[in-house]
Amino acid sequence: MIEVDSIIKSEKFLRPAYDDASRFYIPIRSLYLSSKLGIKNDSEMDVEIISVYAIKDYLNTEDLKELSNIKMRMYLKPSGCGPNDGLFFTNDAAKLFEKHSIMEDKYRIKLVINKINGVNINEDGKLRFEF
Repeated sequence: MIEVDSIIKSEKFLRPAYDDASRFYIPIRSLYLSSKLGIKNDSEMDVEIISVYAIKDYLNTEDLKELSNIKMRMYLKPSGCGPNDGLFFTNDAAKLFEKHSIMEDKYRIKLVINKINGVNINEDGKLRFEF
């Protein structure tokens, strides 16, 4: 598994080639994901949310505990030549964020990536192929 803790952002144009990819994403250094694992193309990921929390104290956080332990699908958009990969949420996840008034650049999310393209990830963060 790979643990990620990053700020929730929004992107209108450079999304993965999946119809279900929303505008919400989290950036992660490509050195820790696509470059490390040799991923060159858009990929599907199975993740589990650990927590969502506000960056500023004045933001609403009371109902964010409901988002913990939710398993969902995300989409990886490798960086190509930039420093960051984009981990994009599905449209269903975006609706969930809107329900909880989660806005880009105001909240962070901590999650665990369990699978990439159906392949499990070892404890050391490497893909584990099972035959």
